[in-house]
Amino acid sequence: MTASGNSLNVLNAVEKAKEIGAKTLGITGESGGRLKDICHCIIRIPSGNPTFIEDIMAEINSILCKTID
Repeated sequence: MTASGNSLNVLNAVEKAKEIGAKTLGITGESGGRLKDICHCIIRIPSGNPTFIEDIMAEINSILCKTID
């Protein structure tokens, strides 16, 4: 999860995950940044407002956790 799609720690984590064969899901803002090009699946939140993007990311994270649990 990165609003810009360009957070280096997130990009590095995705690359490492792919190296070990994991499927990757990225959640990012409207542009998708570099993350959109390296994830298997991407959710792009259609906004340029970082605060709004982070609020929606928190909701998506909550839904995913409840679904998996």
